[in-house]
Amino acid sequence: SYASVDVSVAGGASWMMSFINGQNVRTDDADFISYISALTSANIAQFAGRTFSGSNPSSLYFNNLSRITGYAFGYANGGVSVDYYFPSCSIMSQAAFYSNQKLRSVNMSILSILQAGAFSNCGGLTYISFPSVTSIGQSVFYSCYNLIEASFSQCSSIGGWAFSGCTSLATISFPSCTYIGAYA
Repeated sequence: SYASVDVSVAGGASWMMSFINGQNVRTDDADFISYISALTSANIAQFAGRTFSGSNPSSLYFNNLSRITGYAFGYANGGVSVDYYFPSCSIMSQAAFYSNQKLRSVNMSILSILQAGAFSNCGGLTYISFPSVTSIGQSVFYSCYNLIEASFSQCSSIGGWAFSGCTSLATISFPSCTYIGAYA
């Protein structure tokens, strides 16, 4: 099936974004993604990898997104700080937000798996709480140097280097954890 979504872009212009089978983003303009300022969709379940990589939206809301693919939101360094809301997401793939310097908050209440490097080098993160995460992969928060507080009430496994380089980290809570990898 084919669906289109209206998208607000910087400067007040609007674009049409197209989706195939509710999963892959398609556009005729190769630079399109970099102009997105806000996007809301209730029907998208998954994007292709690097879909929003390098874009600088102020907000993204995807009600039915179940998996965030590799580098989907990586390398956002300009523009305003970003808020993401994905209430149905349960898996975050490797490096999903890698080096996204503008990321300030993420709301994913049912997220259960954070794969390797998911938030590596996200300098804007200061506080994170993932109540349903059961597994944190290797280097997930590596070099998140402004991260002050982290809470994972269901997490049983933390991969190596998960918090390495988090020089501002003052409080961390993972009461259910039974495994912590090297240099975590």
